[in-house]
Amino acid sequence: MSAKIIIQARTGSTRLPGKILHNFHEENTILDILIESLKSKFDEKNIILATSLNESDAQLNNVAIKHNINFFRGNENDVLTRFIDAAQEFNAEQIVRICADNPFLLPEYISPLIEQLNHKEHLEYVSYQWQDQTPVMLSHIGLFAECFKLEFLKKISHLTNASLYREHVTNFLYPNKDKFNALFLPIPPVLNQHQNVRLTIDTKIDFETAQEVYSDWITYESKDLNTLLKVIQNKPLLLDKMQKEIDKNAK
Repeated sequence: MSAKIIIQARTGSTRLPGKILHNFHEENTILDILIESLKSKFDEKNIILATSLNESDAQLNNVAIKHNINFFRGNENDVLTRFIDAAQEFNAEQIVRICADNPFLLPEYISPLIEQLNHKEHLEYVSYQWQDQTPVMLSHIGLFAECFKLEFLKKISHLTNASLYREHVTNFLYPNKDKFNALFLPIPPVLNQHQNVRLTIDTKIDFETAQEVYSDWITYESKDLNTLLKVIQNKPLLLDKMQKEIDKNAK
């Protein structure tokens, strides 16, 4: 694998400060679970934890040391520049972007993105989309990543200085698809019937809901997508909570 996995992380969440360092399951944090999940599929030397220069984020270096992965600190609000700088620091021409608030991220759906980027010479960006063509990275599902070339980020940086796009790294692509060579793969068909599932963690309710789901899911020998959906469907009260958080926190 020539791509580097960059985990975007910070402790200063406005809705749930420090969420990625709170105990989530048996003394493990969301960040611990996410990193170990990635290490189960990818070489740790290709994983980078990228945070800000804010003093409160210095403690994330201890997480990187604990898991024996690379660590980078850069611009707090201009996350686009942070990614470009991190990629250049670690000689990454291809980047997999991971958000640190997604403990259920499924690593097995990362490799197809890298393969597409490797085999299609002019492709700049690849990720997944829903059946209605909504990019999965704009949703609340929290299961997938996106993969792109460093030159893709540099192109965005050249084209816009808008704070929205500097903070959200790749969002400039969506209203400007004509400017890029991008590919959106279909999500697993089973998910199209589960748009009421919210597994990204932004709020205290998200955190508590995800804890309950995870504590059941982790007991299964096969911790795959189908098992995860089975666990969630057996918890109708949690699905109600997820839908309310989707309505309140629509992207």
